[in-house]
Amino acid sequence: GKIIGTILTGSLLLFFWDSGFVKPIRILVVFFHEMGHVIMTVVTGGRVVELGLNHMEGGHTLSMGGNRFLILNA
Repeated sequence: GKIIGTILTGSLLLFFWDSGFVKPIRILVVFFHEMGHVIMTVVTGGRVVELGLNHMEGGHTLSMGGNRFLILNA
């Protein structure tokens, strides 16, 4: 049941990893990662200056204020 579905899904993702079909999903995951930094910045009283993503699946969040330790670990 669930184990077979998980194995099948994982196998399909690995097979299509470099395809144009999976690329938007991988960039979405980077976006969610960066949103963790954004949320922690706001929660700890900081201000988000910039949020960036690129087609090479990289991202960055530039913030001012807040708790740097918590922001970096979010």
